[in-house]
Amino acid sequence: MSLSERVSQMPRYYFHIRNADDVALDEEGTDLPELNAAHREALAPAGELLAKAIKEGKNVVPESIVIADANGQELMSVPLKHALPSRFRDCK
Repeated sequence: MSLSERVSQMPRYYFHIRNADDVALDEEGTDLPELNAAHREALAPAGELLAKAIKEGKNVVPESIVIADANGQELMSVPLKHALPSRFRDCK
């Protein structure tokens, strides 16, 4: 089996951004070997979204990145706070 055949057989994951009252949909998705890889992939933009919100002085930041499959089924929700170092996750 060639590399291109293996890549095409990988599941496609979609990374939607959930706000308090809205969801920004990922229309393209990303081919990844499994859900754990999708979880790791979601953490990088989570940190970037938090950093951008802080830099811009926003009072409200996105809540989570929702990982969905090609059928639109939610597989996992990754709270943005998971992108923070552990000592900052439960700060009040």
